[in-house]
Amino acid sequence: MNHRYYENLLMERENLTPVQKGELDQHIAQCTQCARLDQSLRVVDHELKTAAVIAPPLGFTARWQASLPERRKKKEQEQKRIIIISMVSSTLAALITLGAFLLPPVSPITIVTDLFTDFVQLVDQVTQFWSFVGHFFNAVPTGLSVWIIVSTLMWVSLTLLAWGITLLRIARKGIRATL
Repeated sequence: MNHRYYENLLMERENLTPVQKGELDQHIAQCTQCARLDQSLRVVDHELKTAAVIAPPLGFTARWQASLPERRKKKEQEQKRIIIISMVSSTLAALITLGAFLLPPVSPITIVTDLFTDFVQLVDQVTQFWSFVGHFFNAVPTGLSVWIIVSTLMWVSLTLLAWGITLLRIARKGIRATL
């Protein structure tokens, strides 16, 4: 027996044609499973129709309406954020795809050797800089070299002090939003 068809008819009892109603009533008279379902649906329908409507707590409507603009604004901001993230992601995907097609193929070994070469050149430049500094301080009078070192250390100390005070202020008061 096809119970699914009759179960669907039970769920849509109000919209049935007279022929379908007669067919359903005849089936319910013969099938105990569908008769129990029909009885249960009638009980549930009766309970829903006779259930008392509970009034909302005092001031609920006013609070809900008052918070509606804020919730709409949050929803709009969330949608804007999603759109921006989608656009940025799409742009990055397009740039990566274009880069893959337009850039010449480079092997990983070439990249590693170039990085190693750049690192060696950086170390060489730092070594040359310190060599220059050493020769400079050997060439200038001792008083001038001491003055240069002390003034440089003073400027570095003042910069670090200002940086520390700024971080301390941020840690204590936080950062105020300017939006």
